Amino acid sequence: MKRVCAIAFLASIFTLVLSSAAHSDLEWQIGRDNLDLRLGFAQAILGMDFVSVSDAGSPLAEKFKSDPDRFDLRSISDMLESSPKDYNLRIARSILAFRELRPIPIGDEAFERREHDLKFVDEEWASLAVVRPDDPVPPYYRGLIAFELSQYAEAITHLEKAQRLGQSDLRILRLLAYLYVTTGDWDRTLAVSNRGVKDYDDSFLTKLQVLSLITLERYEDALRVCDAILGAENDPEISLLYASINLMIDRPAKAVEILEEMRSTSPFDKKILSLLLQARRTQNQTAEVRSLEELLRRNYPDDPKIRELLDKNVPSEASP
Repeated sequence: MKRVCAIAFLASIFTLVLSSAAHSDLEWQIGRDNLDLRLGFAQAILGMDFVSVSDAGSPLAEKFKSDPDRFDLRSISDMLESSPKDYNLRIARSILAFRELRPIPIGDEAFERREHDLKFVDEEWASLAVVRPDDPVPPYYRGLIAFELSQYAEAITHLEKAQRLGQSDLRILRLLAYLYVTTGDWDRTLAVSNRGVKDYDDSFLTKLQVLSLITLERYEDALRVCDAILGAENDPEISLLYASINLMIDRPAKAVEILEEMRSTSPFDKKILSLLLQARRTQNQTAEVRSLEELLRRNYPDDPKIRELLDKNVPSEASP
């Protein structure tokens, strides 16, 4: 019972971790098939700039630096008319074409048209990959397109190829980690997260590292990572994970200690109160359980997850 409740709580933390990597006001939902949310996430974590992934020393790149407003899809296409085989111009046109395909919500009459356009742009990227098979840029963008089309296996194949060809930076590590989570490959999520933490000390990948260790049931390793982070900084998300791990491995007293300290500064935080209620139930602390249930009921009367939690009001056996 304790483990099931804690795992359900981790799912909500995981949603929080992903959304914190994108725009602060983006309500990210795991598995939601919505291109505007996914593209918003991709743009936020990738920060695409075609000069940074194209040939930085090319005349095109130098012109872009000196007059960036001049370079739009039409001007690049005009230049290609006189130099149709110019590889850098084709790269620039393909990237700009990709960026101009703005998100369209599912159900919009233009949605299918956008999917068609994405596939059309992908055909040009596939052609560029044949021209220079050692260039990481075409598989990189093919991976982004496959990601938007929900073709996650294909996205992984393309992005891993880009990585092998040298396009290995924080942006690609973040996206690969997310894709591995989406496909349920926690071993590779952990491997990518470990690399991102080592090379970039990235907070997003640090949280995925902890979640990977928990999912793989390497609880003591997850606790060590949390200890190291919390020893250096106060991270509420890591603190919640730390408390949840302790609850999962039958250390409710430690979970309560962590959560009560967090509660002292955030007395009405829904996630803190929810996990604290689970920990108190595990300890069979009836008075505290009733107080927390009333607090949650009063402050979140219309929250379906809170109602579900309150319905499970039979305590588990006390832990020694």
